[in-house]
Amino acid sequence: SAGLRVHERDLLPTELLTADEAFLTSTASEVLPIRRAESADLGTVRPDSITRALAARYRERVLAGS
Repeated sequence: SAGLRVHERDLLPTELLTADEAFLTSTASEVLPIRRAESADLGTVRPDSITRALAARYRERVLAGS
């Protein structure tokens, strides 16, 4: 556990466009930050971001064979 509560649900477009961070997950792309939605720039992924932390933990687990 990364110490985060997970809540999966559909988002309204305005929620995505005003989010501090957004990412997609899949087997092929692992954890992928969403940098742009519609015509809005969602910014860059900060070094201390949740997206980066989750991507690093995912890679650790894949490399460990878990």
